[in-house]
Amino acid sequence: MGATTQDLAVSETDGTVSIELNFKAFADNVPTTQHAKRTSRLDDPSIQDFADQALELATLRAELKRLSRDYEILQQQAAAREVRLDELRRELTAARMQLREERQQSPTFAATVVEEASRMRPLLIPVDRPDSPVALSRDIVTIGRTTKSDICIRSSAVSRDHARLLVAAGHVTLVNMSSTNGCFVNDERVTKQRLRDGDVVRIGDRSFRFAST
Repeated sequence: MGATTQDLAVSETDGTVSIELNFKAFADNVPTTQHAKRTSRLDDPSIQDFADQALELATLRAELKRLSRDYEILQQQAAAREVRLDELRRELTAARMQLREERQQSPTFAATVVEEASRMRPLLIPVDRPDSPVALSRDIVTIGRTTKSDICIRSSAVSRDHARLLVAAGHVTLVNMSSTNGCFVNDERVTKQRLRDGDVVRIGDRSFRFAST
């Protein structure tokens, strides 16, 4: 036995669910064999159970409808945010490109870059020619008598492959390459020595002051 749509009227207004139960129509749907067993009382358990279930169903449908509306709103907001993010990404890319072009077009840009890069590199400054510093711009700087060396010292006191300067982040190390006359740091003969700012390096008969920056 069940109720038809004529038995029940459900309405929803501003989130409030109302139910009207047509008891006569409900009774009409009861089989004839059951008429004698059933009376039209408001406290009939079957009617009460049916009303409770109908109310619960209507409440669940209203909640589902509300959740569906909330989900649609969230989807719309997410789509709007994604569109805005795309716009911001394009604006940022355009701004970066414009800044790069303006810097490259500036006549002093290249000179400034070179100057700043040189300023950050360690230097060997000849004691007898302080106006001609040598920037240590490579990871390994060779020192010797031949023109193949990065720092060429034309002197009979300097070996063909005299020494190496190992340039790493934050420090420079002087390494003697089994030269005849050796390498000196602050007048002390060394085989391998990490240089400190202000150290005086002597290779053969030439002296250099080390500057870390």
